[in-house]
Amino acid sequence: MDADCPEGRFFVTADVFTDRPFGGNPLAVVPDAAGLDGTAMQAIAREFNLSETTFVLPSDRADCDLRFRIFSPQAELPFAGHPTIGGVLMLAALGRLSADTDDMPLRLVIEEQAGPVAVELRTDPATGARRAVMGAPICPAPVADAPDREALAALLGLSPDAIADGAAVVSAGLPFLFVPLMRDADLDRCRADLAAFDRILPHGSPSRLVYPMVVDRAARRVRARMFGPSVGIAEDPATGSAAMALAGWLAAIEQVLVPATVSWTIVQGEAMGRPSRLDLAIDLDHTGIISARLSGEAVMISRGWLLPAA
Repeated sequence: MDADCPEGRFFVTADVFTDRPFGGNPLAVVPDAAGLDGTAMQAIAREFNLSETTFVLPSDRADCDLRFRIFSPQAELPFAGHPTIGGVLMLAALGRLSADTDDMPLRLVIEEQAGPVAVELRTDPATGARRAVMGAPICPAPVADAPDREALAALLGLSPDAIADGAAVVSAGLPFLFVPLMRDADLDRCRADLAAFDRILPHGSPSRLVYPMVVDRAARRVRARMFGPSVGIAEDPATGSAAMALAGWLAAIEQVLVPATVSWTIVQGEAMGRPSRLDLAIDLDHTGIISARLSGEAVMISRGWLLPAA
């Protein structure tokens, strides 16, 4: 139960896409955000200075159970994965959601700017660990071409021969620039060049969020990083909205003749000392992607109150 603090506003922090403290992607959650306007939410997110903060509100939509507003330190985001998964898991940990059972996962629909997001809350009967499984507000799909190889290399501080074929901008509600790399060592060497970001990806670009990756098709495993300096994220240790969009990119390299579900594992955050695991399931048929689901765990790290001035 939350301790009483009638003059403050309760919050928790969590590490998301991990099963242990101090891994994954940190998140702040304000479970009772009614009465806060966008300016106040942005100021609070800037104060937390985490990659994102989730503000939980009632939804006015008949088809949604709750509304999430999600802010980075510099901007509101229309859709994001770790704030959605982490937000639902923290509400469950606080006893704010109806209990789920082994044979009946709790199903919610969260209103986000990009559209309704379906989420299931599941409990492992053996360990009691909770996992959230989310869909996307729109089906992942390419939305724009990528800059040329030399420009991509400049963004990441690499030589052009480190860039593999297939770079594209893909979105599942928030667009990302996916940049396949040739080798793990190239991924480890990536450094966001801020001057290159401003020059190559000015305001109005299809995406200013860059996701270099190494794809192991045989193992269905992706090692990735994500740089978003334009929204105040120097590097993100786990990016759920990118993983959802990545399903659209991965679907293009899968070949199925009959409907099938394929599972991919995404590993991120290693370069930051915050290892993260994101599990992606992609439903396919001979025409391509039908839908995708992303799942992960979270660990509560702290709880407290914003003082009345906040």
